[in-house]
Amino acid sequence: MKQKFLNKYQDYCRTREKKEELFKMMQKEDENLEDFVERLQYNLQRSIHPNVSKDILKTILLKGVRDNSLDMLNMLGKGDISKESYDEIVNLCKRCSRGAARNKSNSRDTTFSRVQKSANGGATRAEIGNLLEEFKTEMMSSLASQMDTLQIKKKHAEVEAALSIFCPQCRDKHPKRECPLDRKP
Repeated sequence: MKQKFLNKYQDYCRTREKKEELFKMMQKEDENLEDFVERLQYNLQRSIHPNVSKDILKTILLKGVRDNSLDMLNMLGKGDISKESYDEIVNLCKRCSRGAARNKSNSRDTTFSRVQKSANGGATRAEIGNLLEEFKTEMMSSLASQMDTLQIKKKHAEVEAALSIFCPQCRDKHPKRECPLDRKP
């Protein structure tokens, strides 16, 4: 328990000389995203640059996040999160960490191991992209075949309407009840 406490809060107790490590911060292997953001914000307050712009903070945050966590954030953010604002990225980090905590009792270690397992043995981003492309192709072909069927039905209905004008007995252009063949002298 003591070691766990020291691992989490040892960085906070550094001297002034070590406070410039804000720009060198990296997410630890067993650290979830919310803890990393909290540590970044705390180190920012203790540094001599507390009024850094949001763009620089976003760059520091994205540079410090591990690749597997960044992939997870990109999936949660529905695309490249580097285009999002700093506050939105922080909210995504918290949502990702808290969502993982709800799913597992000890999520700090298992979340990242699960992501690594899926990256190593499961579906990669390229495979997911290929699956999405195949799905899109299937949907487009299904829609195209449905449109073709609709057009065929429409043409068939037009032909039926055009043929209903002609008499089926003599093939002249008049209604069936007025057919000259039906008249008997």
